[in-house]
Amino acid sequence: MKTESLKKFVVLDPPLKDERKTKIVIRLRTSYWRDERGLYSRQSVTYLRSKCEGFNLVDDEAQNIGADETFAKLNVGAYKDGLYEVAIIPDRPDYETGYSEDWEYSLIPLDRTAPKD
Repeated sequence: MKTESLKKFVVLDPPLKDERKTKIVIRLRTSYWRDERGLYSRQSVTYLRSKCEGFNLVDDEAQNIGADETFAKLNVGAYKDGLYEVAIIPDRPDYETGYSEDWEYSLIPLDRTAPKD
């Protein structure tokens, strides 16, 4: 068979529609309070579901490895309160599989005055 006729039949992993379209938007909020027993602080990360698209990797990771490790990977202590988009930064791919097995997060601040897309 000629290679030209084989090209019609060989499909090399065509990209799926919206396969890589993931957008995770969070609200980072820190609150402080006191009572008769002491002083307290709390940081919360809330998903803005109306602005999120696709698969929520942060929520999946929190369910699988725990909220404590997910908070550590998000490094929320280094950011001010506000709205952020979570950027997923993959580590280098595994040499056997070619897939990235771990990733880091970076929080990109969202400007409330920016025009909507």
